[in-house]
Formats: sequence, structure tokens, C-alpha cells
Amino acid sequence: MALAVGLLAPSYAASPAATDPGRGSANDHASDHAQAALDHAQEIAAGHTEGDATLALTQLQQTKDDLPAGEQREAERLLARPGDPGSPDVDDEYVPNFPANHRIACSTTVCVHWTQSGTHQASASFSVLVQRTMKFVWDREIAGLGYKTPLGDGTRGALNGQGTDGQLDVYLGNTGAKSVFGYAVPEQDSRQSHAYMVLDNNFAEFGGNPTVQLRATAAHEFFHVVQFGYDSYEQGWLMEDTATWMEEQVYDEANDNRNYLPRSSLRHPTVSLDHQSVWYGNWVFFQHLSEAYGEGVVKDIWGRAVSRSAKDALRSALSARGTSLADRFSKFSVDSNIPARVYEEGSTFPRAIVGGTWALSTSRRDLSLSTRINHLASNNVVVRPASSLTGRWRVRIRVNGPYYLTRAYALLHRRDGRLGRYPIRINSAGDGSATLVFSRASVNRITLNLANTHPSYTKNNLPFKVRFTAFRG
Repeated sequence: MALAVGLLAPSYAASPAATDPGRGSANDHASDHAQAALDHAQEIAAGHTEGDATLALTQLQQTKDDLPAGEQREAERLLARPGDPGSPDVDDEYVPNFPANHRIACSTTVCVHWTQSGTHQASASFSVLVQRTMKFVWDREIAGLGYKTPLGDGTRGALNGQGTDGQLDVYLGNTGAKSVFGYAVPEQDSRQSHAYMVLDNNFAEFGGNPTVQLRATAAHEFFHVVQFGYDSYEQGWLMEDTATWMEEQVYDEANDNRNYLPRSSLRHPTVSLDHQSVWYGNWVFFQHLSEAYGEGVVKDIWGRAVSRSAKDALRSALSARGTSLADRFSKFSVDSNIPARVYEEGSTFPRAIVGGTWALSTSRRDLSLSTRINHLASNNVVVRPASSLTGRWRVRIRVNGPYYLTRAYALLHRRDGRLGRYPIRINSAGDGSATLVFSRASVNRITLNLANTHPSYTKNNLPFKVRFTAFRG
């Protein structure tokens, strides 16, 4: 999960390797990419920057072979399991010591590891709570929702004759000291990988209900482990959006993921759906899909993502349901203005920010506006009938977008509380129009959502125009 984190490293972890003097002269893109991944993981581990530990370590796992030998050792240090045997020397303020000789309790699917002394000690009662929580999470995500069983890791993590049957290892440690709830680490640099998990040892640092936070974190991080069995190389936005969405499916009453909605495309429609700043909050997009098509739509997307990119998998899954990414994204975007009417629990959701509100009157019957919109993003415009528009009035809405993936959708808010929904037909040139009632006596406002539904990063900052014309009739 997000926030500045302190990673739980093994007891034999050495201090960071010295900087390779030839590092900066390398022109090899792979080496540069690997070095950036290592630098980012180190910054997160040190608590010097905000970021996602799971994704940072995943990227490091996949690029570490392109590092110089000395820095490969530093990467291995960050990726190693807590409690792996080796040198006990620890000389690094952000590398906590987790003893090799610790406690373990295993079921047929999960082994929970903890220590009863030192910085990372966990109580026996909390370890039991984690065991029960992981069983519930596993049963819900694997047996209940039908996802693939995570890849087994053989005897990795085995201790005192336990954990020899490939169970998932879950370690408890004081990650809360650096404001991290938990993380998961893939251990192979192949597309399908086994993994281990780390969870905080008591969730005492976060100020909320520790049991609720444990449940949300376990559901989230375990789904990352599940994802690694499909495609550990998948794009971060799909990984984080769906892991945060999974919290809702496993523990509907937890509602911890509501904290991310203020930073989502629901609240900030001009931010692209796959932009890193809204990765967590955009679980709500997949909630929008699952409430329309059932929870299985997300499993279908992940099944297709094994052989496709994230967006191609999303488009393919929606096509199989008789719709398109363009149409569903447009529907999500306009529905973000009325979440209480759309989502099962939407009464607590924030509404989308509006780009501007204007009034049309007898003296100002015509309004022309222009905006620029990034890929998989939208903008909202509101027009109101002024008090002078008495009697029968209508408004003509003309839209001009850059290409056929332009979408426009109008909401007619009546004064009696009724809501009219009007998708505007757009031709292959990106043009469309609609005429709606606009009398002051019956209409409160019209919200127009303009969406750039193109999935490519190359289609940002594209021009859109809209013209509103009020007339009697």
C-alpha cells in the first residue's frame, strides 16, 4: 500500500553498497532503468519519499540483473525475506532486524511468521488474528471469487519442519514505524512468480481500528500475490486499482478505501484514469464496472492480461460484454457527478469537480467554451437557466471533439428532483448535438461531461469545443 515505507529486511542485510563509479557513464537503457528502480526502492525503504513498496520492489526484482555486481547485492538485500539465515550484522538505520529463529504457525495455505521480542515483536493473540484474517482473505479471493491459487514457493520460509508445502509466507514486523501498512514481494523475475508478504505487527501507529486496517491491508496485499500468479509485469495502475477494489469485495464493511476517493478520477475527472496520482482512488472505476457486470469482470480482465496489455485486456473484457472502453469510461465520467444515484454505497462518495458554471439568459443566449482534455480523462461544464428564461425555453448543445473517440453526455437536473440522462451521439469526425428543455420553472441545471476516451498517452491535451444556445420553443 502507499505512503512512505520502511521495508522489513532480513537479519543478514549488509549496509548499502557503494555507488558504482561507472554507473553514470553507461548508455544502456536497461542499466539506467535498473539503477532508477534501485534508487527508488532505496528512497522508499529509507522513508525519504512516498511511494508504493510492493510496486517498487516488483520493479527492482524485474530489473536487478541489469545492475553492476555490487549494486545487485544491494538489490538482493532489499528483496530478501525477513528471517533468512546469514550474517547478523545490521548497520543501517532503515533495515530492521528480524531474527532467523522466530515463531511460525502454518495452515495448509499460509504460514504466519513473528517474533516475540525486539522491535518487531507481535503478540500471540495478534498472530492468531492474522492467521484467521489470512484464511478468510484466501477463502474469499480464491474459493469465493475464483482467482488462481498463488504459485507455491516450495520450502522457502520453512522453519522447524513447518512451511514445507509451498505455503504463502506472511511476516509480521514493525513497518508502521515508517507509516507502511504492508507489502508483497515477487521472488522471480518471470511473468508468473511466487511471493511473500509483510504486514505490520500491530497496526498501532495509524490511529484507526487495528483490526479493520489489518483486514483491508491483508485483502489488498494478498491480491498483489494473486496478481503475481497472472502477470507480475503488469502495469501499476491495474495492479493498484484492482487491489484497492478487492478490499471492498473481501471486507465490504471496512471502507478503508474511501480514504483514497478525494484523489481519484471520480473527484478529479481531468486526471487520466491511469495516472499514478490516482492509482489507489481509481478502485472506484472497477467498482463502477463490477456493479454493472458483476465481480467476475475484474477476474476476466486479469485472465486476459496474461497475454495482453492492461488496456487491451480491459477493452477485450468489455467487448465480450457488448460494450466498449470508450462508452464505459464516458458512463463512469458522467456518473461521477451523481455518485449517490449510481453506486450502492455512493452516498458517502465525493462528487466530481466541475470545470465551470455559467448561466444563460435573455441577454446572453449563446455561450461558447473550449477546453483541452488528456487521454482517459474528462471535464464537466454546468449551465443554468437564468431567472429571465420564463415560459418555454430550450437549449441546443453542439460538441466538437478531435476524433471519433470523443464522448459527450448530458445530465438534466429538474427542479422536482428528477434526473434526465442524455448521451449525445457523436459522429466519426467528433461532432454531435442535442436539444434539451431549458425553462427556468422546470430545470435547475444541465451538467455536460466531455470525455477523451482514447487510451493512449500520445493523445493528451486534445482540444474540445462546446456551444450552448438558448432559444424559445
